[in-house]
Amino acid sequence: MNKFKGIIYASLGAAFFGISSIIAGLLFNRCSIEPGWLVTTRMLFSGLLLLAWLAITKHNIFSVWSSVKSSLRIVAFGIFGVLFAQSSFLLSVYYGNAAIATILQSLGPSIIIIILAIRSKAIPRRLDIIAIFLSLIGVFLLVTNGNIGELSFSASALVWGLLSALGVCAYTLIPCPLIKEHSPLSVVA
Repeated sequence: MNKFKGIIYASLGAAFFGISSIIAGLLFNRCSIEPGWLVTTRMLFSGLLLLAWLAITKHNIFSVWSSVKSSLRIVAFGIFGVLFAQSSFLLSVYYGNAAIATILQSLGPSIIIIILAIRSKAIPRRLDIIAIFLSLIGVFLLVTNGNIGELSFSASALVWGLLSALGVCAYTLIPCPLIKEHSPLSVVA
């Protein structure tokens, strides 16, 4: 049952992520909303909702602040993980569109594989190398439409999209030690 539940949650998370990026694009194009305002609003209200849920369910919402090391890591996660990933992704949507931003951000797992390979001083598995290579070819074709001489969308969308891939790396790797000690929900909240 836990595996099935995980599949459902992962599917819902991906679906809601896709829907939210499309809605963000609509807000930018039709309502003249700025990315900074949207990031701030999303992070503020989602954080408050998560903290309220944790308080209602009797979780210790201050446990992540128990040591200096943990506190520094949670601040780094908040700034370089959550804020950076959200801001760069939404700026990529703003300068490009939701599809381009999502595809560029999806390079994050490839970068994570490379970082972990360097950290562990091991060569990635053959399947991982093939996946990285294919993702790079796909992004290259997306960015250039097969024409090396020109971009198929703005350079700003490309830069922010690639930075959002780095944000995914920070969002994934920075909180790992915290999640071993604390509830993942507490860390994210």
